[in-house]
Amino acid sequence: MTLSKRWTGSGFFWFAVLCLPVGAAEPGMIVPPLAHAVLSPVLKAAAQRDHISLSAQEVQSIAPAPGDSIVFWIGTTHDKKTEQWLLQLKRGTATPEEQRTHRGHDVKKYLSWGPVVVFQSEVDALDLWMAGPVNTAGDSKENSETSPPPKIRRTRVFVPKDYLRLGLDDSVRASQFMDRRIQAILKEDPQFNAGHIYSLETPIKPENVAYAKPVAARIGFTPAMEQAWTGGYVALGAFYNLANDVPDLREIADIAMERPAPWKLVKLAFGGHFKTFFGGPNTRLIDPVKAGLLPVPLETFEVPISFTLENDLIVTGVMVVTAPASPLDVSAGILAMVAIHPNDKTRVVHLVAISASPGKVKANQKP
Repeated sequence: MTLSKRWTGSGFFWFAVLCLPVGAAEPGMIVPPLAHAVLSPVLKAAAQRDHISLSAQEVQSIAPAPGDSIVFWIGTTHDKKTEQWLLQLKRGTATPEEQRTHRGHDVKKYLSWGPVVVFQSEVDALDLWMAGPVNTAGDSKENSETSPPPKIRRTRVFVPKDYLRLGLDDSVRASQFMDRRIQAILKEDPQFNAGHIYSLETPIKPENVAYAKPVAARIGFTPAMEQAWTGGYVALGAFYNLANDVPDLREIADIAMERPAPWKLVKLAFGGHFKTFFGGPNTRLIDPVKAGLLPVPLETFEVPISFTLENDLIVTGVMVVTAPASPLDVSAGILAMVAIHPNDKTRVVHLVAISASPGKVKANQKP
């Protein structure tokens, strides 16, 4: 059984309208980014010209430093078109003025059984380099070595750096523990209802807390589990909000997302529920090298994920996550996503990290 996060009002926009989604694929569907598509020659040339490294490196846990970077290959299919992009996320240094201007508010997660988990973070700057799109259809004239250079966009965004380091992998472990406990309890008590376990961004009614407390007690939550479970969703939110600041990424997101009808959004504002499912019994450990991903010497998970509004799917899919060791914290430890539109399986988005490079650690900075 997969537990869900429930959101009302603006929570839907935070996780759905403004996010880069992940999509509908069965566990085991993450594949090497170039398994079915050769990297466009013009994208490769653009990266070489701008000194963007495309060589996969074994990632070691080091101290975060300016210049830490990760490069994603993005491939899409929709409307009988196939397109590619390259995206580099590179850690910059936020000035004191930028930190003041872009400082966000603390994030509070109200758990249905009573606790409130608070997350605080400082601002980090990320410099984005993006090349594409390039039409990679077989007869495309945009995809040859003599084609004009692709469009290059450079922009600077600001993210809550501590949120990106919360650890989606820890959230997965907490979710797995919860699922095991729930299955064990259900064998003894088939009437057990874990649906009372959720979190909101607003205070929860006392009567709902009263229902959920004994449920949480039977599962065996600890403060560390609560922090890990909810922290994963805060990390996802930080990564998704990063995408919201880049119009080109929002357009890519639209390929794989089913937009709710306006009347459903009105219903949401008055108490409907947007749910995020992350993890569950189909989560599995994978070897990133065998999967054709970055050679990460850290425990790595392939995780089913889906978003729904009430009972309507918005997007479902698979994500590969690992510990957010620097420089992978630039992408919250996300190594890959596959997104497929819930109502049109020809609309697909692949996002896979193909290189990660450390920046320069200052002499007085300890690893």
